[in-house]
Amino acid sequence: MHILFTKEEIDKSTINNLSKKYKITHCPILISKKKNYSNIEFDKFEYLILTSSNSLKFINFSKSLKKLQCYCVGDQTAKIAQNIGFTKVISGGGNYNSLKNIFFNSVENKKKRILYLRGEFISHNLEKEFQNEGYNVTSVVNYTSLINTDFSNQIVPIINNNEVKTIFLYSRRSSDAFAKLILTNSLSNKCKLICLRVISENVLNPLKKIKWQNIRIFNIGDEEFCLD
Repeated sequence: MHILFTKEEIDKSTINNLSKKYKITHCPILISKKKNYSNIEFDKFEYLILTSSNSLKFINFSKSLKKLQCYCVGDQTAKIAQNIGFTKVISGGGNYNSLKNIFFNSVENKKKRILYLRGEFISHNLEKEFQNEGYNVTSVVNYTSLINTDFSNQIVPIINNNEVKTIFLYSRRSSDAFAKLILTNSLSNKCKLICLRVISENVLNPLKKIKWQNIRIFNIGDEEFCLD
């Protein structure tokens, strides 16, 4: 089996485990890049919310930042946060709604300030949803994501040659770009033999016009358990 991963960073243990049995191609559709942002007074916040590990790549760390209670969307981001030095880390299990519900059910004091570090492009308006619940949240954009200009050169040949059997997609922007690539290069018929794996219905939507062998929604970190 040939598996295609399209996320910029994949957990090394996942890659190592799967590469023992399968051929792996890792070709990110999106590449993250730091954005300039105003200085953050971390000691004024009590909680930190992360919906992507990319936020941790582009932040200036301090002791006051690492003292914040950190809520992460999934285990991979939580592991990175712990390795960096955060001591109070809670994982949402790879699902945005789970992260949101865990936070709402565990944090009763809505006056304490929340820092939400995020990318320029988001699938969910977390800041608005939290504010609607009465929480005091501040959103800071510290990175953006650019289309990898080389991804089509890497992906088109292996799809055209019927090499890929399973594809993992992780964001709405990447699925938009991937759907465009498939349709522009007349590869729809090739996809009938490919198993598609996406992290949400929102990510799946641009790809519904294409017929796949089968489709499954998965949580980040569970890739090796959803190959059947």
